[in-house]
Amino acid sequence: MPVRAIADAGWRPDPAGADDVWRWWTGTAWTAWLSDDPDAPPPPQAEAGADPRAGTEIAPVPGPRFGAAARTVMGLVTLVVVIAGLVIIGAPYGQRVALTASVPSQSYVPPDLSVRCDRDRWTVGGAVSVEVPDDMVTFGPDVSETIGLLRCRGVFSDPGRDGMALFGLADPLHPGETLEQRANDLADRLAETSYVKGPATWTNRVGQASPVGQDTWQITGDLTGLPDAVGAKATIILIPLPSGHLVMWFDLLGASLTDEYLAGYEALRSSLTRS
Repeated sequence: MPVRAIADAGWRPDPAGADDVWRWWTGTAWTAWLSDDPDAPPPPQAEAGADPRAGTEIAPVPGPRFGAAARTVMGLVTLVVVIAGLVIIGAPYGQRVALTASVPSQSYVPPDLSVRCDRDRWTVGGAVSVEVPDDMVTFGPDVSETIGLLRCRGVFSDPGRDGMALFGLADPLHPGETLEQRANDLADRLAETSYVKGPATWTNRVGQASPVGQDTWQITGDLTGLPDAVGAKATIILIPLPSGHLVMWFDLLGASLTDEYLAGYEALRSSLTRS
């Protein structure tokens, strides 16, 4: 699922993989509410601002999912039927709502695709985080359409603004695409869009596994081609999540950064950990 599709609460394609099934996304977490109609009104708990089903395990229900005829019947009656799991019938608005999953033999927990930009810590997917220093100004989470990233952003207060850090959730790899290829593509796009006055170019660009793990990829190098970019250094790190989505780190450090703020950005990147 593209990260641009999960920034706001709403019905999203079920990450369990079932066709034509939509799961309610709160904006930060998946819930157990399911629907056949992506335009259905939100569940009543969502309208009230709190969905108690969020974060619960989803018990499997074997057998086919309900079709249009069954939904018509469910719109007329309210029944609670226990068939190897709990199915709620006669839901408000005629929604088909069930605690169900496509896994036949074990409970299914929807993947954590949350992005938290807390004052002292940024966390993606509940699994990868960085420790944020007190003097960093944090923005987000918001969506970058340019690079397809649901992200946190941070800068140090002046004179530390000649640098920035991005940390967030990126789309899964495309079929046949490698982590190295995605990193190179993101590096090109970031060089093109990081400066208002035009695209920059990479020099001394090096790619290798990052300190986070051998299954990750890191690109480091210098940026040039613009007066503002001369002497700037950049680092990109991609970390795969079990869901297939990618955690992305990017920092851009300008040549005018003082040693204090340069060390601050490098300490922020060094705090990148995966649980």
